[in-house]
Amino acid sequence: MSVASTGAGLNSEYSAAHPRSEPLPLGTAFLFLVGFIATQGYTIPVVSLPLNWALWPSLPDLFGLGLLFSVVLSRPVARMDEFDSYTSKRLWILVLYSVLSFVALTLPQSRTGVGAKYGGFTLILYFKYVLVSWAASYVPLDEERTRWVHRSALLAFIWLAVTVLASRLGVLDMAVFTTWLPSGSSGRWAAGIDSTVGLQNQTPSAILLLAGLVVATMDYRRRWLTVALLLALGALVTFLTGSRQGVVRLVAFIMVLSARRAGRVLLGLVFIAVLALLLVDAWGGLSVTPGSNLERVLQKQSRLVKDPLTNEALSGRPGIWARTIRILSDNPSFCVVGAGIGSYAEYGGGAHNLILTLLLEGGVLALLLYVVCYGGIFLRLWRIRDRAWPLVAVTAGMLTSIMTSETFYPNLATGWGLGLYLVLLRIVPSVPVSCEPYTESLS
Repeated sequence: MSVASTGAGLNSEYSAAHPRSEPLPLGTAFLFLVGFIATQGYTIPVVSLPLNWALWPSLPDLFGLGLLFSVVLSRPVARMDEFDSYTSKRLWILVLYSVLSFVALTLPQSRTGVGAKYGGFTLILYFKYVLVSWAASYVPLDEERTRWVHRSALLAFIWLAVTVLASRLGVLDMAVFTTWLPSGSSGRWAAGIDSTVGLQNQTPSAILLLAGLVVATMDYRRRWLTVALLLALGALVTFLTGSRQGVVRLVAFIMVLSARRAGRVLLGLVFIAVLALLLVDAWGGLSVTPGSNLERVLQKQSRLVKDPLTNEALSGRPGIWARTIRILSDNPSFCVVGAGIGSYAEYGGGAHNLILTLLLEGGVLALLLYVVCYGGIFLRLWRIRDRAWPLVAVTAGMLTSIMTSETFYPNLATGWGLGLYLVLLRIVPSVPVSCEPYTESLS
């Protein structure tokens, strides 16, 4: 397919119900969108600039920037639909609040300057995520374009899955992807990566988001088989990362995805039951090399089933939560307005809990603002669930982690995860009806 034909089927005010034949010259923006999705399996920096490592650009950064400039320079005449417009307003409210928090709280109260630095990183991430998401909302989708989105998401998913499997089997050393980076200034990239998207918890998030996009955009026959294979591979990779919250997220995603059709509830439950049995019996049923990566993963994941609420099973999070609660109790004013975004860096690190993070950095005000903004987005997503059910399932999976991570809050530990989710909020509801696998039977 040529670039020209890829840009052909663009509509000035496209919607699944009311397509228009007037072309909108956003073919370049669409190509950048496809590139942005296809590179979500590889977020390692591609340039080591003479700046902090957190500012080094990755391929998704470059494609996202290209997408943004393509939309801005094209001056699109299309208007957002009601869902996109509402989402944009709520996200920009959160960005504006973050800017005010940084200026009014973080900068004046930062004693060492570390809080101000990480608050600046948070603002950069927020602007990056929301701007790319905003640009994606102006790229209309028809059936042909949706297939390209599907292929790009599937490519990223397969790349990520294969490289993780190769790493766990000892065939591939992940260090080969970062050997060119300067070890003294590469931050977390020099500390040993878990996959080509970063550290342990970033990989399951990417797997979940890419799987949801693949399912939401497939339109071919026998897709039930593709979904089954996709979920099985995603479950295996997530398990092998050693991330227990990643396993919980994927299980929740599978359950909700399966529940869309009553006849599939049993299938989903059987799949989850088999997965749980594998987790329980993995240690005794597999012959593994002592001291190997696989042995460590099996030991770690077995705690999820045997003692899921212990300090060890939660990777020390109860102690981190207790520390954050003590900080809040010692500083009553933090409970109202917080210490400012990025201030977690001056108080021993992240809280690994979305609610506690919001209370520490923004107090009850930030917590209520996030509940109102994201709650409103989720409510409207539920109203269009007939055409966006895979995204509903992805959202449900992500919500299971708000007590163990900052799922819906931008920080360096989450990579492009939140940004990709915000882009999915724009893509999935715009998928043409004929491409939606959950409006009809998966047969």
